[in-house]
Amino acid sequence: MVVRRTALMCLMVMLGGWAATLTAEAPNTVQNATFDVSVVRVSKPDAQSSDLNLGKDRLEAKNLTLQSLLQFAYKLSSGSDDQMIGGPKWMKSTRFDLEGKLDAETAAKVSTMTNDERLDTLRAMLKALLADRFKLKVHQEARTLPVMRMQAIGETKLIRFESPAESAAGLKSWQGLHNDGHGHIEGRGADLKMLASVLAFQPEIGGRLVVDQTGLPEHERFTFELKWTPERLGGAQTETSNEPSMSLFTAMQDELGLKLTATRAPVDVVVVDHVQMPDEN
Repeated sequence: MVVRRTALMCLMVMLGGWAATLTAEAPNTVQNATFDVSVVRVSKPDAQSSDLNLGKDRLEAKNLTLQSLLQFAYKLSSGSDDQMIGGPKWMKSTRFDLEGKLDAETAAKVSTMTNDERLDTLRAMLKALLADRFKLKVHQEARTLPVMRMQAIGETKLIRFESPAESAAGLKSWQGLHNDGHGHIEGRGADLKMLASVLAFQPEIGGRLVVDQTGLPEHERFTFELKWTPERLGGAQTETSNEPSMSLFTAMQDELGLKLTATRAPVDVVVVDHVQMPDEN
């Protein structure tokens, strides 16, 4: 699958497109797997789009910062920088093209995995690649940070997702989370971590990390639609139609049965101990 982005959030959001691969098979993992071939180079200055392509036998990143790659590798929210501590400024500004290719045996094993197993395996392989090529050393710890807590209000209005039947053309309809950037988020087979990641980008959230405290299963997938009158960065609501305006916070309660509350809470963070620019190949 290919993840195309106009903002960093797409790196995390559209990964739900693999939901169709979920099966009831026993856990199937590849221990200490590494990419058979890796290529890293600085992106061309005129590069426009940024992609993360998770193919059958390779991982390809185009025009992405090291911080973006770390956020994917360590399952961090892409809507907040607070979970990444330390490191030089170029981690957030210099963009790279990166490719890691699996050998045939590893690719065959990965192809039989569930969605979550496959993502975890590729994340582990990306960590190893970054450690090798960027000489990256990190450690993880918990820190108390400003967050936006997402909680359920009694029975939520989320609909549990069931994988759709294949169409006449043999294709399944899209799965994941769509955000058009104008007060409209739609999920099909999306989990709440994906929703939290997109919410963290909204001006109303104020740059806080959104933490899922709904108590719902971590890997449960839902169908939902969220519409609200978005705010500009200055705080004023935009005029998008003649319909009565509704804030993000009100829409979350009325349309999803979820509540957002500003607070402080312990959060897992990644601390960069050492990193250096890679040798290109």
